[in-house]
Amino acid sequence: MKNRFSLTLIFFQVMIAGSSLFVILTQFGLLRQPVKIIIQMICLFSFLSVCITIYNYVREEKD
Repeated sequence: MKNRFSLTLIFFQVMIAGSSLFVILTQFGLLRQPVKIIIQMICLFSFLSVCITIYNYVREEKD
């Protein structure tokens, strides 16, 4: 059950990272500066979270 939860967590984190990256790539010129910074931070932290979750998943599968 833990593996299924981990895969679901990875999927949702990739979706969050993808949606924030989509906003950066398409609508970034239309946004105000504070909103740009918030979206950049969401994108950065979501990609870091995806990397950490994938690392933990691979480490767990290896054991």
